[in-house]
Amino acid sequence: MAQRAVRSHRFALSALLGLLLLALLAGVGLASSPARAGERGAGHAPTQAPKRMPKQVSKQASTSTLWDSRTPLVDGRGVAAPGLRGARNKDGVAQVRFGPFGDAVVAEKGGRIVWFGSTWARSGTVLTDPDGRDLSADTLVVGDDGLSSVALDPGWPFRPYVYAFYLSNTRLDGRLDGSGRWTTAECPPDGRCIADAKIVRLTVATRFAGGRFVKYVSGRTTLVDSGWCQAVRTHGIGDLLFGPDGALYASAGDGTPEGLTWDDSAQRRACAAQVPAKYASRMAPLDARDPTVHPSLNGKIIRIDPATGEGAQGNPWQASDDPNRRRIIGLGFRNPFRMAFQPGTGVLAISAIGQRKVEAVYEVAEPLAGPAAVNSGWPCWEVGERFQDGPLCAGLSLEAGTLLRPSIQWWHGQPLTAAEPCPAGKGSSAMGVAYAPDSRWLPARYRGDLFFGDFARGCVWTRSPGGAPRFLAQVPAHTMRSITAGPFGGMYFVDYQQGAVRRFKLWPGARR
Repeated sequence: MAQRAVRSHRFALSALLGLLLLALLAGVGLASSPARAGERGAGHAPTQAPKRMPKQVSKQASTSTLWDSRTPLVDGRGVAAPGLRGARNKDGVAQVRFGPFGDAVVAEKGGRIVWFGSTWARSGTVLTDPDGRDLSADTLVVGDDGLSSVALDPGWPFRPYVYAFYLSNTRLDGRLDGSGRWTTAECPPDGRCIADAKIVRLTVATRFAGGRFVKYVSGRTTLVDSGWCQAVRTHGIGDLLFGPDGALYASAGDGTPEGLTWDDSAQRRACAAQVPAKYASRMAPLDARDPTVHPSLNGKIIRIDPATGEGAQGNPWQASDDPNRRRIIGLGFRNPFRMAFQPGTGVLAISAIGQRKVEAVYEVAEPLAGPAAVNSGWPCWEVGERFQDGPLCAGLSLEAGTLLRPSIQWWHGQPLTAAEPCPAGKGSSAMGVAYAPDSRWLPARYRGDLFFGDFARGCVWTRSPGGAPRFLAQVPAHTMRSITAGPFGGMYFVDYQQGAVRRFKLWPGARR
């Protein structure tokens, strides 16, 4: 009896300490209370209330909103800032990542990163330098490209680092007149504005400014500053996330919009330092198959040391004398826009966007098996179908076991599941992938499920381990840009169009 009483007291004390720590992290600051009257000012509030997503999106799920354009924000100076931005501003919310104590960072395509102290925080802080500068000044926003992804250090908040993967606006075409930076207005819709990308580490600290405690960026370190020569508009850079091994993983597409061949000499000259000349085309995703060249990072999955940006220990080409080759663990991808690790197994799920026929999700059981094994075959193959011939296509086929086989695929013009209400036209799996945690906060039918969706169709599905896909919800097309597992067993997503972070409320029921 005495031992049970001691255990009970210990449990109560641990719970109390956990709640106190969570409250401290949520409220120390960081603009955790609503902005004072008049702080938002002209230009900081929408002219009209944003259109809300319907609360109930299917018989299996409803949604609630955490933060949107009306949520008060301040920057690292304590100065009022505009709320979350939607795609109508050529921006859009790109991703949300949660810390272990329930706080979150939200990335906008335009270059802003916003911190919220908890899922119930009613205001947030735009992470800026002390002078109010954020990544917007360095980010090129064209089409789907911009600030694509962020990641929180596994030791957050005790290791106070936020990592960002964005398209750089530094010119690569040799015309370094003026500031030497591209502007969005200069980049034509045909994708002939050539740009590189960067992975940076931001050190986040707390200070007192504007009459409150705020988060701000106290330092910035570039980890990888080149390797992605993108003809910007679409299927450019993709995801950034930590693996269970503590290494930082990043994905990128081939960077070549449909119909662009890179035969133009100016484009070849602009990409000379990043893409081997003989593969300066859609063949770039497979250039690492040629051992004689310095490979690009286009169409690749890389794994790097978060402290240095170098290839992480254990990578397949760790012994190479080429820095890019040491980073590469997977190749042959057209647009691996979103990724997720399955808790407890280390399986890497990759949401791969197709061109004209098919969308796919790959689940890679051994991400470090080597590029000969982690290869989806683009542009020689698209999900097991021959797409084109080329100098690096020899020996690649599903039959030979030299290509990844998708675990899920759906064809344009065909539904994935029976009786789903989503249109079955063209698709795009850019909505992302996420594994639900094995949490008691989550209905049993969804625990451990893979969540994935189609950005163009507005359809969201789940699949239990070893099971068949089942329809979950329909949301407006071109709304969801990523899905994320978060606090209390929740499944969260970003509303790209309206500029919001939302949560699925999942109804209990029998697993089908």
